[in-house]
Formats: sequence, structure tokens, C-alpha cells
Amino acid sequence: MNDGKKYIRWVWKGGRVMIDRVLDLLKYQWLIELKDRVKASHVWQYSTFITYYMLFTLFPLIVGVMNAVKFHQLNLDRFFELSRLVLPEQIAERLVVDFQVIYDNSTFGIYLIAFISSVWTISMMMNSLIMGLNDAYGVPSRRHIIVTRLYAFVFLLVLLGWFGAVGMVIYVCQLTGILRGIILLLATFFTWCFLYRFGPNAHQSWRQVIPGALLATGSIFIASIIYLLVLAYIPPGSILVTLLGGFLIILSVLQKVNMMVLIGGMLNAYLIEQQGEIEVKGDNSRFIKLLQTLSIID
Repeated sequence: MNDGKKYIRWVWKGGRVMIDRVLDLLKYQWLIELKDRVKASHVWQYSTFITYYMLFTLFPLIVGVMNAVKFHQLNLDRFFELSRLVLPEQIAERLVVDFQVIYDNSTFGIYLIAFISSVWTISMMMNSLIMGLNDAYGVPSRRHIIVTRLYAFVFLLVLLGWFGAVGMVIYVCQLTGILRGIILLLATFFTWCFLYRFGPNAHQSWRQVIPGALLATGSIFIASIIYLLVLAYIPPGSILVTLLGGFLIILSVLQKVNMMVLIGGMLNAYLIEQQGEIEVKGDNSRFIKLLQTLSIID
């Protein structure tokens, strides 16, 4: 009989705790706390830095890609199709002409310079992204600046390999329409999972990075819809369809998406802290142990 009473009390207590949690969610207390964390952090600054490096990368990256296309004798028409698909008509046609000019004047020397410039600026972008994620999680950056730069570079190579594999699957399988969109959406989700799992200097499980990955994927999906709606409803003669106007639209969208990516990291950190403290990797990181094994750092 006593065991039955204890069981009833245990169920009643557990039910009250669950009800309290539901009421807290309905009060949006977690959202208020997350908003306060965003205000107290440097999310806006880091998202701006990341966007700056993304746009700073575009010119050497385009030059490098066009030179690579000519050097490896690839088909240029697919780049023209992609430009016309994602950009306003006037901007796309202008870029197609610029692509052709770069292609016609390609040399191996320019290819090499553009490649080095692209790698440097993209690695700086990845470095800013990792530092922004560390700030979002409330953990310190890695102790050596060389470790952070090397980690950002290796992280970049892994992401480029992943993007290349996804692009190859879409190209080889000739995916079109809804199926291509689903594959890209899933690839985006798994990209953010990987980013949150290995980017910040914090120990996490794959399950703990799912909320932030869902938020980041959803923000990209919504941003894509808004971007397409803006392009659809802008009058043909508007200044927004000029090169400067299109650049400002892309700049604004990218900055907001990057900010949501960092907020996704904050969401992960907030949920982890509800279960306990965030464990900092520090010198226990496998990457640091690898560098120590190779005698790159002490």
C-alpha cells in the first residue's frame, strides 16, 4: 500500500514538473532568455565580419573558377544557367558578359593568384565563423592562434569536399525540380549539424546540435523565399535590379542568415545549459592532439 502511495506521489510530482515546463514554454520564457543572450553577445558584429569576408571572396573566387573552367576545359554554359537562375535578369546578363571576358583572358598565373587569394579569404571567413560560434556558446577560443587558423583551414577543406560530393551527386544523377530541392535542403541541414558539432570549442553530441541546425536550415529556406519574392515583385526599371541594388539585397540577406546561424549556436548552448554546464574541449581536442603528435605545437 505504501509503495502504491509513493508511486502516485512520484507520478504526481513528475506530472507537475512537466506541466511547469509546458507553462514555461507557453510563456516563452526560454525565448526571452535567448533574446537576452543575443543582446549581450557579439552576434551582430561576427555576422557582419563573416558576410564581409564572403563578399570579399567573390571576385577572386569567380576569377579562379573561370580560369579553372578554361584550364580543365569544362563547359561554361552551366555557370551561365546558374547565374540566370539565382540572380535578377540585368545582373545575370552583366555577369555572363564578365564571366566570358575573364574566361577569354584566362592564364595559369591568374588562376594561381586567384586560387591563393580565395583560399586566404575563405579561411579568414571560416576563422570568423568559428570565433563567432565560440562567442555564441560562451566558450573561449583555442589557446594558439595558429591552432585556430589551421583548424579553420582544415574545416574549410572538409566543407569543400562535402559540397563537391553533393554537387557531384546532383550532377551525375541528373536531379531536377522537387527532388533536387529536397537533397539540397537535407545537405544544408547536415552541413549545419557538422558545423555546430565540430566548429565551436565545446564538447557536444550529434543530438544536441539538431535544434540549431533546424533553425539555421529554416532561416536559409525562409531567406531564399524572401529573396525570390523580392526579385519577382521588383519593377524592371527599379534601381534595386541594378548591380549596386542587387549587391545590397544579397548583402542584407547574407548578413541576416549568418546572424541566424550564430543564434542557432546560442540555442544549442542554451539547451545544453539546461542539462548542465558546457564542457570546453581545450587541450583535449583531437585536433590539438594531432598537432602535438606532428610536433606543430607544444
